[in-house]
Amino acid sequence: MRLARENPRWGYLRIAGECRKPGVTASATSVRTILAPTGSAPRRGGPSWAAFLQAQATGVIAWNLPTVETISLTRLYGVFLIELEHRRVHLAGITAHPTGVWTAQAARNVLMH
Repeated sequence: MRLARENPRWGYLRIAGECRKPGVTASATSVRTILAPTGSAPRRGGPSWAAFLQAQATGVIAWNLPTVETISLTRLYGVFLIELEHRRVHLAGITAHPTGVWTAQAARNVLMH
């Protein structure tokens, strides 16, 4: 109960893990059963998961390397970059023989714009 009181942001699993260090074996369920009636249950604050993701979207760019089969059975690879904040898709390049160097340069070209 002292650990929960002194560390209100710790969850049941963290408290159970801290109890194991001095040799006390307790599961997260046991910790919850002990703490819930006393009102010392961990309280988690902070933004919701959706709010957290929206705040992080400004700096996140996802990329994809899809393949397309042509009529002549040639496989083409395209590099697409997606800005999550604005939901914009950028075509970085298309090639039949991608290499790591080519992929990195195609991504750099889009990021420079």
